[in-house]
Amino acid sequence: MSLRRWIAAAGTGLMLSAGLIASAPAGGAAAGYDEQNPKTWGAVRAPDQVLKKGCHRYRYHYRVDVPDWAAEVFVVNPRGRTILHDVTFVASEPRRGWRRFTTDICRASAPYGRYKLRMKVTWNPDEGDPTPDNIDGFVKTSFFRFTRP
Repeated sequence: MSLRRWIAAAGTGLMLSAGLIASAPAGGAAAGYDEQNPKTWGAVRAPDQVLKKGCHRYRYHYRVDVPDWAAEVFVVNPRGRTILHDVTFVASEPRRGWRRFTTDICRASAPYGRYKLRMKVTWNPDEGDPTPDNIDGFVKTSFFRFTRP
């Protein structure tokens, strides 16, 4: 073993024992998400639905994979306008499930067609930190259709 390799091995051993080399974040890869890639933090989807006469609250499904989270859902109509912003729901709620939009979508003002569904997740990567440095990002966008009755 050369002197250079011996010094590198000894230095690595010292840094590991002193805790200077960070290990992988707890729960990161094992939990199925990557801290640097928001698309892996969860998912949102809605089935194709019939746009009924009048105003109604339509449903969607969400899943959040990160700890200590909050989420917001946005619906974008076929013309590219955000028509709905669902309230933020937080870690005290289940990590996955069906919800109804908190605002009605009305047939008179909503065109038939393909809608975009986006979910923004905000979370604290260090759960024990009393002054969190939250990070946020959008999970993978999904689409659904409003069709004629």
